[in-house]
Amino acid sequence: MLLEQFLRGGALPVLAALAVPLVGLLRSTVRRETFRMRYGACGLGIGFLAGHVALFGVPQPVPADNWGWLVHVAACVSLATALSASCASHRGVFWTAAGLAALAAAALLVPSWQDSRSVWIAVLAGTILLEAASIYVLGKRTADWSPTLALVIAAAAAVLVFERAATARFAQLAGVSAASAGGCLAVALFLPRLYGGPAAAAGGAALLATITFSGYFSHVSDVPAASFFLVTAAPLAPWLGQAGAMRRLKGWKRAAVDTVAVIVPVGTAIGLAVAG
Repeated sequence: MLLEQFLRGGALPVLAALAVPLVGLLRSTVRRETFRMRYGACGLGIGFLAGHVALFGVPQPVPADNWGWLVHVAACVSLATALSASCASHRGVFWTAAGLAALAAAALLVPSWQDSRSVWIAVLAGTILLEAASIYVLGKRTADWSPTLALVIAAAAAVLVFERAATARFAQLAGVSAASAGGCLAVALFLPRLYGGPAAAAGGAALLATITFSGYFSHVSDVPAASFFLVTAAPLAPWLGQAGAMRRLKGWKRAAVDTVAVIVPVGTAIGLAVAG
């Protein structure tokens, strides 16, 4: 049973995230930048969708629970990342539409019984948009694969936090997210021509935020809220490497700085969860 769940929730998302960019090889006439964005960028979202369906079955058009909308959000994330290349000359329109989509996603994911629901909807929508925009800009300024590495670490930490919070469903979802991001990272490291660039990591960060917030709304454990929100913010930690002389680092030095920057908040999140 454990092996079957691992193959469904772990191996399948990795394979899907690897396979989607390879589809673009069949279209050799596609311009390189458009090719990367349309095929490589949506690999993470498709990987998450594959793992979600494998673990929980085909989703209902209108889920009974708020967390059930996560798969629909993932589909929208995949579509948005794929279309980002087509909107290169209309960034204002694209991000306006992304903001409205984030607001709609937040309204679906925040439960009706949640205290101060309107505030939480605004916070979640703002977090989704901030994560996506910040990671996208960061990906333009640093190594292509650096934000994806941060996303893998943050999503893996979310698995441990959810395990401590006794929310196995969200631990599985975070694991699927980590596996999908891992597939994208493998593409970035070994097949860089097929990598989706910063759009891939931006979509993954937005998706991770929806998972951690949904898990926070659902858990009834003593794990503090700080654990969930530190994991959510962890993909932004590599921005610290843009300060001062560190911005000139390249290669393994850049990877080391970014990794340490992410490990600090996720390590704190796990420590608080264990203590809780």
